[in-house]
Amino acid sequence: MRLFILFGVFFAFYSCNNNLSTIGQDMINNTNHIELQTIQIEEVSTIKIDSFITSTGIYYNNDINKLFMGKFEDEYSGTTQAIPCFQIAPVYQPNINAAAVLDSVTFNFTYAGEMWGDTLTDLRIQEFQLFQLNSLPELDYDESGYFYNTAPVNIQSTPLSTVVFYPKTANIKNAYFKLSHEFGEELFDKMKYRDPIFQKSAENPIPFINFLNYFKGLAIVPAESNNCMMAIRASSDSLYMQFHYHEGNVQSSISLPLSQPEYMYNRIVTEPTGPFTSLQEQQDLVSFEEAGDIALAQGLSGYMVKLTLPAPPLNRPYTTIIKAELSIKSKTFVDNIINNPQQVFVYQTNKINEVKGFLLNNPNNSNTSIIGKYTQYDANRDNDRYVFDMTGYFQYLSVTPPLQEKNEILLSIPYWTSSFDRLIIDELPLLKIYYAIYKE
Repeated sequence: MRLFILFGVFFAFYSCNNNLSTIGQDMINNTNHIELQTIQIEEVSTIKIDSFITSTGIYYNNDINKLFMGKFEDEYSGTTQAIPCFQIAPVYQPNINAAAVLDSVTFNFTYAGEMWGDTLTDLRIQEFQLFQLNSLPELDYDESGYFYNTAPVNIQSTPLSTVVFYPKTANIKNAYFKLSHEFGEELFDKMKYRDPIFQKSAENPIPFINFLNYFKGLAIVPAESNNCMMAIRASSDSLYMQFHYHEGNVQSSISLPLSQPEYMYNRIVTEPTGPFTSLQEQQDLVSFEEAGDIALAQGLSGYMVKLTLPAPPLNRPYTTIIKAELSIKSKTFVDNIINNPQQVFVYQTNKINEVKGFLLNNPNNSNTSIIGKYTQYDANRDNDRYVFDMTGYFQYLSVTPPLQEKNEILLSIPYWTSSFDRLIIDELPLLKIYYAIYKE
Protein backbone atom coordinates (compact mmCIF):
# COMPACT_ATOMS: atom_id res chain seq x y z
CA MET A 1 0.00 0.00 0.00
CA ARG A 2 2.86 2.30 0.84
CA LEU A 3 4.24 1.89 -2.70
CA PHE A 4 1.01 3.24 -4.26
CA ILE A 5 1.01 6.21 -1.88
CA LEU A 6 4.55 6.98 -2.99
CA PHE A 7 3.52 6.87 -6.66
CA GLY A 8 0.75 9.36 -5.92
CA VAL A 9 3.15 11.71 -4.19
CA PHE A 10 5.73 11.37 -6.96
CA PHE A 11 3.37 12.04 -9.85
CA ALA A 12 1.87 15.02 -8.03
CA PHE A 13 5.34 16.53 -7.99
CA TYR A 14 6.14 15.37 -11.54
CA SER A 15 3.08 17.17 -12.90
CA CYS A 16 4.43 20.52 -11.77
CA ASN A 17 8.16 19.84 -12.16
CA ASN A 18 9.37 18.59 -15.53
CA ASN A 19 13.04 18.71 -14.56
CA LEU A 20 13.68 15.09 -13.68
CA SER A 21 17.12 15.86 -12.30
CA THR A 22 15.66 17.99 -9.48
CA ILE A 23 12.43 16.17 -8.65
CA GLY A 24 14.17 14.12 -5.96
CA GLN A 25 15.04 17.30 -4.08
CA ASP A 26 11.34 18.09 -3.67
CA MET A 27 10.17 14.72 -2.33
CA ILE A 28 9.09 14.05 1.24
CA ASN A 29 11.85 14.72 3.80
CA ASN A 30 14.33 14.54 0.91
CA THR A 31 14.76 10.82 1.70
CA ASN A 32 13.69 9.78 -1.79
CA HIS A 33 15.39 10.80 -5.01
CA ILE A 34 15.64 10.34 -8.77
CA GLU A 35 18.51 8.35 -10.23
CA LEU A 36 19.48 8.69 -13.91
CA GLN A 37 21.17 5.84 -15.74
CA THR A 38 22.58 6.70 -19.19
CA ILE A 39 23.41 3.78 -21.48
CA GLN A 40 25.12 4.05 -24.83
CA ILE A 41 23.62 1.61 -27.34
CA GLU A 42 26.62 -0.28 -28.71
CA GLU A 43 24.92 -2.79 -31.02
CA VAL A 44 23.81 -0.64 -33.96
CA SER A 45 23.70 -1.84 -37.55
CA THR A 46 22.04 -1.35 -40.94
CA ILE A 47 19.90 -4.00 -42.64
CA LYS A 48 18.03 -4.04 -45.96
CA ILE A 49 14.54 -5.45 -46.46
CA ASP A 50 14.38 -8.00 -49.30
CA SER A 51 11.03 -6.85 -50.70
CA PHE A 52 7.94 -4.88 -49.78
CA ILE A 53 4.41 -4.46 -51.11
CA THR A 54 3.88 -1.73 -53.72
CA SER A 55 0.32 -2.47 -54.84
CA THR A 56 -3.24 -2.31 -53.50
CA GLY A 57 -3.94 -6.04 -53.63
CA ILE A 58 -7.10 -7.56 -55.10
CA TYR A 59 -9.11 -6.50 -52.04
CA TYR A 60 -7.70 -2.94 -52.10
CA ASN A 61 -6.26 -3.37 -48.60
CA ASN A 62 -3.54 -0.81 -49.38
CA ASP A 63 -4.47 2.74 -50.29
CA ILE A 64 -1.98 3.38 -53.09
CA ASN A 65 -2.62 6.93 -54.28
CA LYS A 66 0.77 7.70 -55.79
CA LEU A 67 3.45 6.02 -57.85
CA PHE A 68 7.18 6.77 -58.13
CA MET A 69 9.44 7.31 -61.10
CA GLY A 70 13.08 8.22 -61.32
CA LYS A 71 16.63 7.21 -60.51
CA PHE A 72 18.89 8.42 -57.72
CA GLU A 73 22.46 7.56 -56.75
CA ASP A 74 24.61 8.66 -53.84
CA GLU A 75 27.42 7.45 -51.56
CA TYR A 76 25.07 6.35 -48.77
CA SER A 77 22.13 4.50 -50.29
CA GLY A 78 23.63 3.41 -53.62
CA THR A 79 21.47 3.45 -56.76
CA THR A 80 17.68 3.33 -56.61
CA GLN A 81 15.49 3.07 -59.70
CA ALA A 82 11.68 3.35 -59.65
CA ILE A 83 9.46 2.26 -62.55
CA PRO A 84 5.67 2.68 -62.22
CA CYS A 85 3.63 -0.03 -63.94
CA PHE A 86 -0.11 0.48 -64.54
CA GLN A 87 -3.08 -0.07 -66.83
CA ILE A 88 -5.44 2.25 -68.71
CA ALA A 89 -8.92 1.42 -70.04
CA PRO A 90 -12.07 3.21 -71.21
CA VAL A 91 -14.65 4.22 -68.63
CA TYR A 92 -17.45 3.67 -71.12
CA GLN A 93 -17.82 2.33 -74.64
CA PRO A 94 -16.55 5.06 -77.00
CA ASN A 95 -19.10 6.64 -79.30
CA ILE A 96 -17.18 8.53 -81.98
CA ASN A 97 -18.49 9.27 -85.44
CA ALA A 98 -16.66 7.77 -88.38
CA ALA A 99 -16.09 11.28 -89.75
CA ALA A 100 -13.99 12.31 -86.74
CA VAL A 101 -10.35 13.19 -87.47
CA LEU A 102 -7.56 12.53 -84.97
CA ASP A 103 -5.35 15.54 -84.20
CA SER A 104 -2.93 14.24 -81.56
CA VAL A 105 -2.44 11.76 -78.71
CA THR A 106 -0.81 12.54 -75.39
CA PHE A 107 -0.12 10.64 -72.20
CA ASN A 108 -0.49 12.85 -69.16
CA PHE A 109 0.90 12.39 -65.65
CA THR A 110 0.45 14.65 -62.63
CA TYR A 111 3.22 15.57 -60.19
CA ALA A 112 2.27 14.69 -56.61
CA GLY A 113 4.45 17.39 -55.02
CA GLU A 114 7.27 15.18 -53.70
CA MET A 115 10.75 15.08 -55.17
CA TRP A 116 14.08 13.86 -53.84
CA GLY A 117 17.50 14.28 -55.39
CA ASP A 118 20.44 16.47 -56.30
CA THR A 119 18.45 19.25 -57.95
CA LEU A 120 20.00 22.10 -55.95
CA THR A 121 23.69 21.73 -56.79
CA ASP A 122 23.41 19.54 -59.89
CA LEU A 123 20.34 20.64 -61.85
CA ARG A 124 20.17 18.09 -64.64
CA ILE A 125 17.64 17.31 -67.38
CA GLN A 126 15.51 14.31 -66.45
CA GLU A 127 14.53 11.91 -69.24
CA PHE A 128 11.73 9.34 -69.11
CA GLN A 129 10.49 6.87 -71.69
CA LEU A 130 6.94 5.52 -71.92
CA PHE A 131 6.77 1.82 -72.78
CA GLN A 132 3.89 -0.51 -73.54
CA LEU A 133 3.79 -3.76 -71.54
CA ASN A 134 4.21 -7.07 -73.30
CA SER A 135 1.89 -8.89 -70.92
CA LEU A 136 -0.76 -8.14 -68.34
CA PRO A 137 0.75 -8.63 -64.84
CA GLU A 138 -0.35 -11.90 -63.29
CA LEU A 139 -2.26 -11.74 -60.00
CA ASP A 140 -1.35 -14.27 -57.31
CA TYR A 141 -4.66 -14.91 -55.59
CA ASP A 142 -2.99 -17.05 -52.93
CA GLU A 143 -1.07 -13.94 -51.80
CA SER A 144 -4.12 -11.60 -51.95
CA GLY A 145 -2.93 -10.37 -55.34
CA TYR A 146 -0.10 -8.24 -53.99
CA PHE A 147 2.80 -7.12 -56.15
CA TYR A 148 6.17 -6.39 -54.56
CA ASN A 149 8.85 -3.89 -55.45
CA THR A 150 10.93 -6.65 -57.03
CA ALA A 151 8.16 -7.73 -59.46
CA PRO A 152 9.49 -7.62 -63.04
CA VAL A 153 8.21 -5.18 -65.65
CA ASN A 154 7.92 -6.86 -69.04
CA ILE A 155 8.11 -4.04 -71.59
CA GLN A 156 8.29 -3.89 -75.37
CA SER A 157 11.62 -3.14 -77.02
CA THR A 158 10.68 0.27 -78.45
CA PRO A 159 9.32 3.17 -76.36
CA LEU A 160 6.09 4.88 -77.33
CA SER A 161 7.42 8.31 -76.39
CA THR A 162 10.12 10.24 -74.53
CA VAL A 163 9.81 13.32 -72.33
CA VAL A 164 12.58 15.55 -70.94
CA PHE A 165 12.41 18.39 -68.43
CA TYR A 166 14.36 20.14 -65.72
CA PRO A 167 13.15 18.96 -62.30
CA LYS A 168 11.36 22.11 -61.24
CA THR A 169 7.71 22.13 -60.22
CA ALA A 170 6.57 24.40 -63.07
CA ASN A 171 8.38 22.27 -65.64
CA ILE A 172 6.98 19.00 -64.32
CA LYS A 173 3.44 20.36 -64.29
CA ASN A 174 3.74 21.16 -68.01
CA ALA A 175 5.44 17.89 -68.98
CA TYR A 176 3.66 15.10 -70.88
CA PHE A 177 4.37 12.35 -73.38
CA LYS A 178 3.43 13.03 -77.00
CA LEU A 179 2.65 9.81 -78.85
CA SER A 180 3.06 9.20 -82.57
CA HIS A 181 0.11 9.81 -84.89
CA GLU A 182 0.51 6.31 -86.29
CA PHE A 183 0.12 4.73 -82.86
CA GLY A 184 -2.88 6.92 -82.01
CA GLU A 185 -4.59 6.36 -85.33
CA GLU A 186 -4.72 2.60 -84.80
CA LEU A 187 -6.50 2.87 -81.45
CA PHE A 188 -8.65 5.77 -82.58
CA ASP A 189 -9.95 3.79 -85.58
CA LYS A 190 -10.86 0.92 -83.28
CA MET A 191 -12.93 3.37 -81.21
CA LYS A 192 -14.69 4.78 -84.25
CA TYR A 193 -15.57 1.40 -85.73
CA ARG A 194 -16.68 -0.28 -82.48
CA ASP A 195 -13.92 -2.83 -82.32
CA PRO A 196 -14.61 -5.75 -79.90
CA ILE A 197 -11.78 -4.59 -77.62
CA PHE A 198 -14.04 -1.67 -76.63
CA GLN A 199 -17.03 -3.86 -75.85
CA LYS A 200 -17.85 -4.89 -72.30
CA SER A 201 -17.71 -8.55 -71.37
CA ALA A 202 -20.94 -9.64 -69.69
CA GLU A 203 -19.35 -12.73 -68.14
CA ASN A 204 -16.23 -11.04 -66.75
CA PRO A 205 -16.18 -8.81 -63.63
CA ILE A 206 -13.59 -6.57 -65.32
CA PRO A 207 -15.74 -4.48 -67.69
CA PHE A 208 -13.18 -3.93 -70.44
CA ILE A 209 -11.12 -7.10 -70.10
CA ASN A 210 -10.94 -7.36 -73.90
CA PHE A 211 -9.16 -4.01 -74.02
CA LEU A 212 -6.74 -5.02 -71.23
CA ASN A 213 -5.92 -8.22 -73.07
CA TYR A 214 -5.17 -6.13 -76.16
CA PHE A 215 -3.41 -3.19 -74.49
CA LYS A 216 -1.60 -4.73 -71.50
CA GLY A 217 -0.53 -1.54 -69.78
CA LEU A 218 2.25 1.03 -69.54
CA ALA A 219 5.50 1.67 -67.68
CA ILE A 220 7.58 4.84 -67.26
CA VAL A 221 11.32 4.12 -67.31
CA PRO A 222 13.95 6.68 -66.20
CA ALA A 223 17.16 7.29 -68.13
CA GLU A 224 20.49 6.21 -66.68
CA SER A 225 21.57 9.86 -66.39
CA ASN A 226 18.65 10.90 -64.12
CA ASN A 227 19.46 12.07 -60.62
CA CYS A 228 16.15 12.48 -58.81
CA MET A 229 13.07 10.58 -57.66
CA MET A 230 9.54 11.97 -57.84
CA ALA A 231 5.99 10.96 -56.95
CA ILE A 232 3.08 11.09 -59.40
CA ARG A 233 -0.60 10.82 -58.57
CA ALA A 234 -2.24 7.46 -59.11
CA SER A 235 -5.82 8.37 -59.97
CA SER A 236 -8.00 8.30 -63.09
CA ASP A 237 -7.96 12.10 -63.48
CA SER A 238 -4.18 12.34 -63.08
CA LEU A 239 -2.80 9.49 -65.18
CA TYR A 240 -4.42 9.06 -68.59
CA MET A 241 -4.00 8.81 -72.35
CA GLN A 242 -5.92 11.51 -74.20
CA PHE A 243 -7.03 11.53 -77.84
CA HIS A 244 -7.65 15.00 -79.31
CA TYR A 245 -9.85 15.07 -82.42
CA HIS A 246 -12.30 17.20 -84.36
CA GLU A 247 -15.47 16.88 -86.42
CA GLY A 248 -15.78 19.84 -88.72
CA ASN A 249 -15.09 22.88 -86.52
CA VAL A 250 -15.88 21.09 -83.25
CA GLN A 251 -12.88 20.11 -81.12
CA SER A 252 -13.27 17.13 -78.77
CA SER A 253 -11.23 14.67 -76.76
CA ILE A 254 -11.62 11.26 -75.17
CA SER A 255 -9.47 9.73 -72.44
CA LEU A 256 -8.34 6.26 -71.45
CA PRO A 257 -7.65 6.76 -67.73
CA LEU A 258 -5.85 4.74 -65.08
CA SER A 259 -7.83 1.56 -64.50
CA GLN A 260 -7.83 -1.67 -62.48
CA PRO A 261 -5.72 -0.58 -59.46
CA GLU A 262 -5.10 -4.20 -58.46
CA TYR A 263 -2.71 -4.55 -61.44
CA MET A 264 -0.84 -1.33 -60.66
CA TYR A 265 2.50 -1.45 -58.83
CA ASN A 266 5.97 0.06 -58.60
CA ARG A 267 9.16 -1.76 -59.40
CA ILE A 268 11.75 -0.24 -57.07
CA VAL A 269 15.21 -1.76 -56.90
CA THR A 270 18.21 -0.50 -54.92
CA GLU A 271 21.80 -1.57 -55.50
CA PRO A 272 23.75 -0.85 -52.29
CA THR A 273 27.11 0.86 -52.45
CA GLY A 274 30.24 1.28 -50.32
CA PRO A 275 30.04 -0.38 -46.91
CA PHE A 276 26.46 -1.52 -47.57
CA THR A 277 27.34 -3.53 -50.70
CA SER A 278 27.25 -6.73 -48.61
CA LEU A 279 23.53 -6.25 -47.85
CA GLN A 280 22.27 -8.80 -50.37
CA GLU A 281 19.81 -10.70 -48.17
CA GLN A 282 17.55 -9.55 -45.35
CA GLN A 283 19.46 -11.40 -42.62
CA ASP A 284 22.66 -9.57 -43.56
CA LEU A 285 23.75 -6.57 -41.52
CA VAL A 286 26.53 -4.00 -41.47
CA SER A 287 27.60 -2.70 -38.09
CA PHE A 288 27.87 0.98 -37.23
CA GLU A 289 31.68 0.68 -37.09
CA GLU A 290 31.97 -1.26 -40.37
CA ALA A 291 29.96 1.44 -42.17
CA GLY A 292 32.32 4.20 -41.02
CA ASP A 293 30.31 5.18 -37.92
CA ILE A 294 26.95 5.58 -39.64
CA ALA A 295 23.68 3.67 -39.85
CA LEU A 296 21.01 4.24 -42.49
CA ALA A 297 17.23 4.06 -42.67
CA GLN A 298 15.60 5.09 -45.95
CA GLY A 299 12.21 4.65 -47.57
CA LEU A 300 11.68 2.83 -50.89
CA SER A 301 15.23 1.47 -50.74
CA GLY A 302 14.54 -0.92 -47.84
CA TYR A 303 17.24 0.27 -45.43
CA MET A 304 16.46 0.11 -41.70
CA VAL A 305 18.52 0.59 -38.55
CA LYS A 306 18.72 -2.29 -36.10
CA LEU A 307 19.38 -1.70 -32.40
CA THR A 308 19.86 -4.09 -29.49
CA LEU A 309 18.36 -2.55 -26.37
CA PRO A 310 19.63 -3.40 -22.88
CA ALA A 311 17.29 -5.03 -20.40
CA PRO A 312 16.64 -2.98 -17.24
CA PRO A 313 17.55 -4.52 -13.88
CA LEU A 314 14.69 -6.77 -12.79
CA ASN A 315 12.75 -5.69 -9.69
CA ARG A 316 15.42 -3.59 -8.02
CA PRO A 317 14.36 -3.18 -4.38
CA TYR A 318 12.59 0.12 -3.62
CA THR A 319 13.12 1.28 -7.20
CA THR A 320 10.65 2.17 -9.93
CA ILE A 321 11.28 3.27 -13.52
CA ILE A 322 9.46 6.55 -14.01
CA LYS A 323 10.83 7.54 -17.41
CA ALA A 324 12.80 5.89 -20.23
CA GLU A 325 13.93 7.85 -23.25
CA LEU A 326 15.90 6.87 -26.34
CA SER A 327 17.79 9.73 -28.01
CA ILE A 328 19.21 9.55 -31.55
CA LYS A 329 21.20 12.17 -33.43
CA SER A 330 20.94 12.34 -37.22
CA LYS A 331 23.51 13.60 -39.71
CA THR A 332 22.68 17.03 -41.12
CA PHE A 333 23.61 18.52 -44.49
CA VAL A 334 23.93 22.10 -45.71
CA ASP A 335 22.08 21.17 -48.92
CA ASN A 336 19.56 18.58 -47.81
CA ILE A 337 18.76 16.88 -51.12
CA ILE A 338 16.97 14.04 -49.30
CA ASN A 339 14.63 15.08 -46.50
CA ASN A 340 14.93 13.87 -42.93
CA PRO A 341 11.67 12.44 -41.58
CA GLN A 342 9.80 14.32 -38.87
CA GLN A 343 9.19 11.02 -37.08
CA VAL A 344 10.83 7.61 -36.84
CA PHE A 345 8.82 4.40 -36.41
CA VAL A 346 9.94 1.44 -34.28
CA TYR A 347 9.26 -2.21 -35.12
CA GLN A 348 9.88 -5.44 -33.30
CA THR A 349 12.27 -7.82 -35.04
CA ASN A 350 14.31 -11.00 -34.56
CA LYS A 351 17.72 -12.42 -35.44
CA ILE A 352 16.84 -12.73 -39.15
CA ASN A 353 15.63 -9.11 -39.29
CA GLU A 354 11.95 -9.74 -40.00
CA VAL A 355 9.68 -6.71 -39.61
CA LYS A 356 7.21 -7.63 -36.90
CA GLY A 357 4.53 -5.42 -35.36
CA PHE A 358 5.07 -1.94 -33.97
CA LEU A 359 6.92 -1.73 -30.68
CA LEU A 360 4.36 -0.69 -28.02
CA ASN A 361 4.61 1.10 -24.69
CA ASN A 362 1.65 -0.96 -23.54
CA PRO A 363 1.61 -4.53 -24.94
CA ASN A 364 -2.16 -4.67 -24.42
CA ASN A 365 -2.93 -1.46 -26.32
CA SER A 366 -2.14 -1.22 -30.04
CA ASN A 367 -2.55 2.56 -29.89
CA THR A 368 0.65 3.01 -27.86
CA SER A 369 3.17 2.67 -30.69
CA ILE A 370 6.58 4.08 -29.83
CA ILE A 371 7.49 6.89 -32.23
CA GLY A 372 10.63 9.00 -32.33
CA LYS A 373 9.84 12.70 -32.70
CA TYR A 374 12.22 15.20 -34.20
CA THR A 375 13.15 17.61 -31.42
CA GLN A 376 14.96 20.94 -31.74
CA TYR A 377 16.77 22.02 -28.59
CA ASP A 378 18.28 25.30 -29.75
CA ALA A 379 19.35 27.22 -32.84
CA ASN A 380 22.25 24.83 -33.41
CA ARG A 381 20.92 22.02 -35.60
CA ASP A 382 23.82 19.80 -34.49
CA ASN A 383 22.01 19.37 -31.18
CA ASP A 384 18.72 18.20 -32.73
CA ARG A 385 17.60 14.71 -31.82
CA TYR A 386 14.91 12.12 -32.38
CA VAL A 387 13.45 11.38 -28.96
CA PHE A 388 11.52 8.19 -28.22
CA ASP A 389 9.41 7.89 -25.07
CA MET A 390 9.85 4.24 -24.06
CA THR A 391 8.68 4.55 -20.47
CA GLY A 392 5.86 2.02 -20.57
CA TYR A 393 7.96 -0.46 -22.52
CA PHE A 394 10.80 -0.50 -19.99
CA GLN A 395 8.41 -0.47 -17.04
CA TYR A 396 6.89 -3.65 -18.48
CA LEU A 397 10.31 -5.25 -19.00
CA SER A 398 11.35 -4.46 -15.43
CA VAL A 399 8.53 -6.55 -13.94
CA THR A 400 8.55 -9.49 -16.39
CA PRO A 401 10.99 -12.40 -16.73
CA PRO A 402 14.05 -11.65 -18.84
CA LEU A 403 13.70 -12.09 -22.61
CA GLN A 404 15.05 -15.36 -23.99
CA GLU A 405 16.54 -13.60 -27.02
CA LYS A 406 18.20 -10.25 -27.60
CA ASN A 407 15.93 -7.22 -27.24
CA GLU A 408 16.19 -6.14 -30.89
CA ILE A 409 14.25 -3.42 -32.70
CA LEU A 410 14.18 -1.81 -36.15
CA LEU A 411 14.02 1.92 -36.83
CA SER A 412 12.31 3.06 -40.01
CA ILE A 413 11.06 6.25 -41.57
CA PRO A 414 7.24 6.51 -41.55
CA TYR A 415 5.47 5.05 -44.56
CA TRP A 416 8.70 3.53 -45.81
CA THR A 417 6.95 1.99 -48.84
CA SER A 418 5.83 5.41 -50.09
CA SER A 419 8.58 7.90 -49.26
CA PHE A 420 12.27 8.30 -50.13
CA ASP A 421 13.11 10.26 -46.95
CA ARG A 422 16.09 9.00 -44.98
CA LEU A 423 17.74 9.00 -41.57
CA ILE A 424 21.53 8.79 -41.25
CA ILE A 425 22.69 8.14 -37.69
CA ASP A 426 26.25 9.32 -37.05
CA GLU A 427 26.48 8.90 -33.26
CA LEU A 428 25.68 5.89 -31.12
CA PRO A 429 22.19 6.32 -29.58
CA LEU A 430 21.71 7.00 -25.89
CA LEU A 431 19.13 5.41 -23.61
CA LYS A 432 18.25 7.36 -20.47
CA ILE A 433 16.36 5.58 -17.70
CA TYR A 434 15.13 7.57 -14.70
CA TYR A 435 14.45 5.65 -11.48
CA ALA A 436 12.53 6.75 -8.40
CA ILE A 437 14.53 5.54 -5.40
CA TYR A 438 12.65 5.49 -2.11
CA LYS A 439 13.30 4.41 1.51
CA GLU A 440 11.51 1.47 3.03
